[in-house]
Amino acid sequence: MILLDIGGGNQPHIEKDYQTISTDRHDFSTDFKDLDAEFKQHDLLTPQPFEDNSIDKIWCHHVLEHLPHQLPDGRDALVFVMDEIGRILKPGCEAHIIVPWIEHTNAWRHPAHYRFFNYDMFNWFNHNNPTPDHEAYDYTHKMELVKNWIQDDCHVYAIFKGL
Repeated sequence: MILLDIGGGNQPHIEKDYQTISTDRHDFSTDFKDLDAEFKQHDLLTPQPFEDNSIDKIWCHHVLEHLPHQLPDGRDALVFVMDEIGRILKPGCEAHIIVPWIEHTNAWRHPAHYRFFNYDMFNWFNHNNPTPDHEAYDYTHKMELVKNWIQDDCHVYAIFKGL
């Protein structure tokens, strides 16, 4: 089974019984000599280098807040990345997403935080809560929001299931 750590840098999320692949836009390949994981350099603003429905678990921890608002072609970057997560996630498998909560000072501390997340933000991506503008934003891959909560009064933690 494959666990993809999106933006994992040189400290990938590793879980027992999973082969971990960590992606990041920076080259951390030399840091992976002693890690039980594989590294792929990848820019999130381009399509994920994985086949449709090929990933068993996705871990995306403190990455989405660093996305710019738009791709070079004008599409929304967050919608694009979430659509890619839905594309590569196997049906029935989970994507775990953690971002700073807008109400906590840590959300505002880092100069490269371009996006801010409240409790309801991930409901927009929930297949069970469709909105008329999904099509307008080119959001096509379906995921179910299984759980969404404020963790430690500091983070928004969302778990999606691939459909």
